[in-house]
Amino acid sequence: MDEVLSVVFSVAAVASFIAFMVWIVSLAKRETAARHAAWAAFAAHHGFTFTLPHGPWYAKKPARIEGSVGTVPIAIDTYVVSNGKTSTMYTRLVSAAMQPMPLDAKVYRETIFGALGDLVGAQDVAVGDAQFDKEFVVKASREDLVRQWLHQPLRAAITRFFLGPDQSNGTLHYRQGQIVLSWLGGERREGALQAAVSIAVEGAGFRGVEQGAFR
Repeated sequence: MDEVLSVVFSVAAVASFIAFMVWIVSLAKRETAARHAAWAAFAAHHGFTFTLPHGPWYAKKPARIEGSVGTVPIAIDTYVVSNGKTSTMYTRLVSAAMQPMPLDAKVYRETIFGALGDLVGAQDVAVGDAQFDKEFVVKASREDLVRQWLHQPLRAAITRFFLGPDQSNGTLHYRQGQIVLSWLGGERREGALQAAVSIAVEGAGFRGVEQGAFR
């Protein structure tokens, strides 16, 4: 009798585990489908192009939003960082400065996430805006250039993204003219996506780009 009960419990445990894994996979698929639908709607509304994941399983390209605001190129996708037995997804926006500067810089809130991987040899920079300097850490290879780049409209866009109603936890990089904003999770909130695009617009064309709906 004891052996029978042991087998029954073992089978039940295996069945429960399988059911749980099926539920996890189903939940992930629903989340992904919801994000893709949100991205497609966002792209259509703002005249961007949305591409579903494609390619072979071993080198599949993630879903992607591409387009431009004025002369500023915009590309949004996701990437995954492996943490041993688990993995973490991040959303990433990439753009390019209209007038690239010889500057490496990083802007983030004072959090564990932002403090990781500081630029080698970079200095902490106060930009001269008391509230911004209180809320954010700025690392840069050139103080003079990062202060020019972090002009008031860009500081306002950064503040909206990190501290606004759709606040997100991430890091903004300027790498020799390439602008990369990455943040935790597979983003599907329209407000957060729009705030991210605003950073790209202000950061890439801060000497005068048509701001459109993202000002």
